[in-house]
Amino acid sequence: MSLLSARRLMAAHIALVTVANAAKAAGKRQWRRYRPLLRSRMVERHDLQSQSARAVADKAFALRYQPLVDITGGEVVGLEARVRRRHEQRPAAAPGRSCGTRVGHAPQLVAAAGQSAAVPRHRGAARRVDDAHGFGVIGERGPGETCPYGMHGNCVVRHTGESYDGIVLVAGFSKAYSSLLAFLALPSELKNRLKTAAAPYLYSGPSPTASPATALAGLDVNERRGDVIRADLYRKTVRVLDRLEGLGVDTLNTDRLPIVDVPLANPADLDAVAAYLWEEGIYVTLAACPLVPRDRVGFRIQLTALSSDDDIDRLNGTLTRLSERFPLRLKG
Repeated sequence: MSLLSARRLMAAHIALVTVANAAKAAGKRQWRRYRPLLRSRMVERHDLQSQSARAVADKAFALRYQPLVDITGGEVVGLEARVRRRHEQRPAAAPGRSCGTRVGHAPQLVAAAGQSAAVPRHRGAARRVDDAHGFGVIGERGPGETCPYGMHGNCVVRHTGESYDGIVLVAGFSKAYSSLLAFLALPSELKNRLKTAAAPYLYSGPSPTASPATALAGLDVNERRGDVIRADLYRKTVRVLDRLEGLGVDTLNTDRLPIVDVPLANPADLDAVAAYLWEEGIYVTLAACPLVPRDRVGFRIQLTALSSDDDIDRLNGTLTRLSERFPLRLKG
């Protein structure tokens, strides 16, 4: 094959991929003309992949700490560890391009997510909201709500009364719906850009049949009795939080969402605490340093709709006995 033929074949392949992406969004009978910009985007993506692979081999990545700022008061409330690759031409993070709010891993930032959405809009940037845990649990507020989680479980953006202008919503069905499915809700311009630049989208095939099937079944349950389930989940979560409040524990949970972090007074106790909870039949997620700062080392409790009142009684009793054997981090 001649060099000219090879280049034409590559151009046809790139145009074909672009047409396939367009058909996914706009239906069949689509056509696209090959443009050099399409090739430059693909080359840029492949260069980035190869450079990243070399950086791993050369140990060119460095740990950077990004401050977490409470947008309502301007106070630095923590640090988030980020791995960054040193690059001669690109900064570690392009200022003004994007901002992120990880609601799923920081329940106390739910209110700030809505209040801070206007900041990047005025600067021509987009705010990324990671609602991994919230989708299906919290939703829009209204007179008919059965609990402070809101109605319909249609995510934190609706919960805060915000619009989707300038917001990139990243959400999944794995938490609330137990379905291996996730989605992006984002501005059309950015969506079209990702369809030609995002390697996972370009090279992934159809989702497994079980993923959309379980998601659709979950949405049906949500429509019929989702608000009743959420009200019961809220009631059970409050029972656990009230017990921790009675013990004086300094939990991060201020929004009464069903994710409860319990910090230890002595980080060195984590292994022994994990063994104790395991023997008591209590399943938790451990939060160890350096995944979290040393003063937040502890464990996370995830309440679910399937937790019975007997389960909550057992959990609360275990937390009380745990506090007598291992000091928990107290308020103040």
